[in-house]
Parts: sequence; C-alpha cells; structure tokens
Amino acid sequence: MANRQLALGTISFAICFAAWGLISAFATRFREIYNLSASQTAFLI
Repeated sequence: MANRQLALGTISFAICFAAWGLISAFATRFREIYNLSASQTAFLI
C-alpha cells in the first residue's frame, strides 16, 4: 500500500509541476489575450 501511495504521489507531483510550468511558459500569450498588466502577469506566474 505504501509503494502505491508513493507512486501516485510522485506522478501527481510531476503532473502538477508540468501544468505550472506551462502556465509560466504561456504567460506572455495570456498577457496579450487578456490585456493583463505587469503585476497581474506576475501574480499569474
């Protein structure tokens, strides 16, 4: 049971890290689309 929890936790962490990385990579695109200010973009990242 502990090995399963460790595997699921590791996979979940990797997915969340990848999703967060995509948000920061597309920050300039979001800034253009939604007309965000510099401080709003910083909060997004």
